[in-house]
Amino acid sequence: MTPTHVVSKDGVNYARERDTEADATVYSISFRTGIESGYERRKPLVDFEDPRTAWEYANLATHYIEHAHIAEFAVLELQGRGTPTDQNWIPDGIVADMAAEAVMRKMLGRHESQLDGALERVPAAIS
Repeated sequence: MTPTHVVSKDGVNYARERDTEADATVYSISFRTGIESGYERRKPLVDFEDPRTAWEYANLATHYIEHAHIAEFAVLELQGRGTPTDQNWIPDGIVADMAAEAVMRKMLGRHESQLDGALERVPAAIS
């Protein structure tokens, strides 16, 4: 979860990460790889207005990706790029009016049942 400032210009959103929450307008959730090697790659998932909802989504995404057979495919499913169907939903802009789990389920579309499997493996204190 990264505090981010989004500026809209001519209908296009430009995001800039911030070190503090003071000048952030959203909280961006992304999947990062290569951090240890210095060749970090970031795959954006969703932006939330509320920090608590962003944290909850990040927690769900962590469990979903951790319990997937192949993490990269799980990320593609969340991005709606794995196996495109009419059920895939990609948030258009900043999510402000939905709960974290509802957003993830909608993003997963037909892969939603895999989230249930991942959450069954989560200790009760976390879920």
